[in-house]
Amino acid sequence: MESIFNKKGFCLLILMASILYGASYQQFRHFDTSDPRGVDDSLSYLKMARGDYQVDGYHRYRFIIPSTVGLVSRVTNLTSEIGVRWIFYFVNFSLLILTALVFFHFLQALKFNGFLSIIGVAIFLTSRITVLAAATPLIDSIYFLNVMVVIFLILTNRFNLFFLFMPLTLISKETLLPFLFLVVFKEEFWANKKNIAKFIAALVCAFVVFILSRKFIQVDGEKAKGIGQLILALLPNIPEVLRAIMSPQGIFNIFNGMFLTYLLSLYAYFVNKMDHLPRFLKFYVFIPLVFMLIGGGVHMGRHLFIIFPVAISCALITIEHFFKAASSTPVRS
Repeated sequence: MESIFNKKGFCLLILMASILYGASYQQFRHFDTSDPRGVDDSLSYLKMARGDYQVDGYHRYRFIIPSTVGLVSRVTNLTSEIGVRWIFYFVNFSLLILTALVFFHFLQALKFNGFLSIIGVAIFLTSRITVLAAATPLIDSIYFLNVMVVIFLILTNRFNLFFLFMPLTLISKETLLPFLFLVVFKEEFWANKKNIAKFIAALVCAFVVFILSRKFIQVDGEKAKGIGQLILALLPNIPEVLRAIMSPQGIFNIFNGMFLTYLLSLYAYFVNKMDHLPRFLKFYVFIPLVFMLIGGGVHMGRHLFIIFPVAISCALITIEHFFKAASSTPVRS
């Protein structure tokens, strides 16, 4: 992995920061807590940053970013609403730049050259959902970072690091759980039988940390439902959810974040240009689709956006395909 402390890594870091800042600052400047425009969960995280955990049952357990923001605001005495929002912006901005760095090296590991890898990173950093994650008081940035680290470690067969990282995942966002099981679809995982025992031990540790974190936050109010309860609640409402998804508004909500990128990625699928993608990434795409259904038609675009590592990779395959058709210059290293 390219170090950020050499010239190439530093230039890459500055480029990513300039792209994200240019895309997100205007959204940050004009975000209004009295009219959050579809990101109403940001109000919960603002309350948590001020120490008030009497919020939605799901939000209160996603405490890492709000508690970090709260600590920094007290240390720096930036306790006004705009001060807390600035700290959210700085924390989310930093985490998204780290996500972009991991994503760049993920694309390099898939054998995309530097040019295409930078294009892929730029698509991610300028996407509507990434801009929202940076510019509003949300916790999606740490979710994206965790997902990218998980699939990068799996892709590069760094299983011991993956096992060490697992216990830290669920306390950032509980929906990371299914991504951890992607490792079983990596053939190299089964080459060492000890990996199975290590995976089970790491999974147990992840659940212990997750449960202890929930015990630590003792507040009255609505309790978060488990995944089983969500699925049972969804079953009777599947026709309504599907109608919401297939409605013009639903389609717009799903695709307005990366519509053209999704089109390019679908082209890669239909012309059968995905053969080089590892098998576990082909299973990866089903997880965001399930989340979108379980979400009951709410925040569909944000639920689906976590498909970005595969969607952008497939879009780059399409771009590569067109480049090769138009020129003899190789675009894959």
